[in-house]
Amino acid sequence: MNTPEINFTLPFSYQVYEINIFRVKLLLLILIVKKNGLVLKDLSRALLQRLDYKLNRIFIIAAILIGCLVWSCTKQPSEAGEGIVIEKILIEGGTFTMGNTRGDGSFNQLPPHTVTVGAYYLSKYEITIAQYRSVMEYNPTTTNDGNRPVERVSWFDAVTFCNRLSIMEGLEPCYEISGRDVTCNFSAGGYRLPTEAEWEFAARGGSLSTGYKYSGGNDLNRVGWYYSNSKGLTHQVGTKMANELGLHDMSGNVWEWCWDWYGSYTAESQSDPAGPDAGIDRVFRGGNMITHVDYTQVFFRGFHNPSLVGPGVGFRIARTK
Repeated sequence: MNTPEINFTLPFSYQVYEINIFRVKLLLLILIVKKNGLVLKDLSRALLQRLDYKLNRIFIIAAILIGCLVWSCTKQPSEAGEGIVIEKILIEGGTFTMGNTRGDGSFNQLPPHTVTVGAYYLSKYEITIAQYRSVMEYNPTTTNDGNRPVERVSWFDAVTFCNRLSIMEGLEPCYEISGRDVTCNFSAGGYRLPTEAEWEFAARGGSLSTGYKYSGGNDLNRVGWYYSNSKGLTHQVGTKMANELGLHDMSGNVWEWCWDWYGSYTAESQSDPAGPDAGIDRVFRGGNMITHVDYTQVFFRGFHNPSLVGPGVGFRIARTK
């Protein structure tokens, strides 16, 4: 960061200060010579010392004030939200088959059903430690690498993050939070968690989908961090290949909270589904750095109590277009 130019004018200069001192001292010296009195000499010496002290103190105070001015103009952003940048990708709406179309998955991924979603924005990467700390003012993880995805956040932490970020950007918050009761206004302009349907549509590549098993390809080592290649650690976001929409890490690295309560699928076609009205567990998707390959498939469904704060559990954010 370049240091900005700072122009300022002092009410006095060091040069003027020296000239004034010289004049005062010269005047007192003339008086001393004229009166030739020891008492006046002592008085003049005392006055000079007092004047030097007062002027020196004024000069020091001015220097301190100038230093504070320079610091305030050049300090790096440190307050919550300053300098935060979250890249988002527009996901054009479309219709897709949600659920396991391969016939080799769990019962909770069945039956496959037709879903239509509208347009929305989704963060290009999982929310990072630096972004989370900028908004929430603390780091819940065990590392200070700001480019790694935030983890150890509950579902409640994630929706609180969304509301705070919305307020910081002057947007209408989506969530009304009253203790453990949370409602979502999807028509609000603020940030929110994606629905489970929005998440799967994006992970599959949206309208550009080529039918990959994992988000971005059929070779998980190229597109995601999981138990076989992560060494049990999260990794900096965006270091694996993106999917068809330009989204990174939707398979592996950290589980990603969704809005929905967990519930069984039905065969009926749906438009912009937001899950059951109530439940016990919230859905998370994508697998993480220590899960088996099966958990990172685009249709795999994970779920847990929304109060869960565990390693490898994070989120990304959405916003209705």
